[in-house]
Amino acid sequence: MHNLKFLLFPLLLIVSQLVWAAPVKILPLGDSITDGADYNPPFSSYRDELYDFLTDAGYSFEFVGTRSSDYNNIILNHDGVPSIRTDQILNGGLQQAPLNTKLTHYDIDIVLLHVGTNDIIQGLNDANYSDATTLAYIENIIDELQNKNPNVSILVAKVIPIYYNNTTDDESTNLNALIETTWAENNSTDTSKVIVVDQNTNFYLNDYSDAGVHPDQSGEDKMAQKWFETLVTQPILADQLLINPNLTLSAPQSTLTETNFTISTVSDSNGTITYASTTQDICTVNNTTVSPLMAGICTLTAEQEAGGIYTADTDTLNVIIIPKADQTITVTVSTSKQTAKLNTSFTISAVSSSGLTVFSFTSVTPKICMVNRNTVTTLAAGDCNLITTQAGDANYNSATSPIKTVTIIKNEQTLTFTTPNNAKVGSEFSIDAKASSALTVKIVSKTPNVCSVVANKTKPLTEGTCTLLASQAGNASFKPQTKEKAIMITKPEEKAGSISPIWLLLLSFIRLFQRRQLKTTD
Repeated sequence: MHNLKFLLFPLLLIVSQLVWAAPVKILPLGDSITDGADYNPPFSSYRDELYDFLTDAGYSFEFVGTRSSDYNNIILNHDGVPSIRTDQILNGGLQQAPLNTKLTHYDIDIVLLHVGTNDIIQGLNDANYSDATTLAYIENIIDELQNKNPNVSILVAKVIPIYYNNTTDDESTNLNALIETTWAENNSTDTSKVIVVDQNTNFYLNDYSDAGVHPDQSGEDKMAQKWFETLVTQPILADQLLINPNLTLSAPQSTLTETNFTISTVSDSNGTITYASTTQDICTVNNTTVSPLMAGICTLTAEQEAGGIYTADTDTLNVIIIPKADQTITVTVSTSKQTAKLNTSFTISAVSSSGLTVFSFTSVTPKICMVNRNTVTTLAAGDCNLITTQAGDANYNSATSPIKTVTIIKNEQTLTFTTPNNAKVGSEFSIDAKASSALTVKIVSKTPNVCSVVANKTKPLTEGTCTLLASQAGNASFKPQTKEKAIMITKPEEKAGSISPIWLLLLSFIRLFQRRQLKTTD
């Protein structure tokens, strides 16, 4: 059956001038026989096989309509509705919009009209049914189609036989007798031809899947064949459908940077072909020579002009991938044990597996440390987190190192304070205490019963050991520090020949006693 596609070629060749056109819009319009897929149980539609016929023959076309079905992952649109009559197609019914409303959703160039089956079946038990009325609705449908496109070509089918309930009587005979050549001519215009397609002849009961109404696969194939035969033998198609030249672009799957390569094409047409790159930053094209500029994805297109019986065509090569390599970065710092003191500097360096040598160093903890080129300056205690990046080049991707952590520690400080080694009770001496950090030092007595400290002056209170504690609490830059010092406290020395206060007190009592004795004697 596919050999029927070759009927088109002699017809096309007699046309003196063919110009490229957009795909021809073909509307399959009818009932469940047109729909197929939505009927329960579903069955194939002639649209599937007709799609293959037209595609294999190289036609540029598309089916249109407000409904659709899937055929080998291809969406085939149509306007076939199960159980619908001609009046419902025209005026709306079965939850369908009127035909003139549907026609606002798509354009039409050719219509395949197979209608009237449901009118006949539903009219079998209706005394008011008239084939003439059905024909009138068909004529009104034709009017709406011509109003949509005054140049539309309408192929009207003599409907396939209706062997209702598997009888041997064809119920479509009377309606089909009205659909004949003269009637088609009367409904044609100067620019819109109505053509009768005899879908009835050579269609038998064994071409049906159920009840003598819906075709099986053999019936669908017959319908597709008759639509196709009529399409390719009508002069109206000669200037509408052009053959696709099957332009195919070829190139290597991959290549190295800075290595030119050649592309080529195969086509049925002799039309002029031009080549281009849609990724100019990745690759350029001069005639058939491609020059890669850098690693990435190079996308190439070939465009062929229309010529003779062939359409214009374009092919895009699936991508040529010239991959960049990854790189890893190893970071080292000049400070030992991954620590550094506050308010100091150290250097950072890196090496890459790519051999590239330009790096960028950054601190992600700018309050702890800052980086200037490859010198890191510590600002506060804590974790100094550093990252290193390498921008990459034409062959290598950019890379970022893992975080490098250097712990910034506070500085040590020392305390010194000067005191006498010993002191006497009742004396007082000053304390000279200093910190290497220049921070203020606090002095307290750890033996307040022996000595006291007020305003950096120490006053011995009694004999014993006076222990003084110097402390500095530290700050953001220095650790805290303490220091103790012990001072011996002794009694003051007595002067030579002097009488101690105790003896003076005893002598006073003796003298008082003597006076009282003298008074008693008298």
